[in-house]
Amino acid sequence: MANGTPVEVEGVGSFHLELSGGFQLNLDDVLYAPSLKRNLISVSALDDSGHICEFGNNQCVIKFNSINVGLAVRQDKLICSLLMMIL
Repeated sequence: MANGTPVEVEGVGSFHLELSGGFQLNLDDVLYAPSLKRNLISVSALDDSGHICEFGNNQCVIKFNSINVGLAVRQDKLICSLLMMIL
């Protein structure tokens, strides 16, 4: 974790999210850590898979091939609550 606390990982695999507009977000090398209360998506992993993340106005817009495919809204100090929908 960001604070240096280790977290037990019980598995590694691929995860496919189908968004409401039909876009499929394919995530590889996903870590399954059941002790975490939130799901985390690495911005660098999104970048590696060809996605663009634009930050501003307390949110992050996720794009693929210049199309908006997701929105993450800031809550407190974290960007979270990824809304899986075509914008």
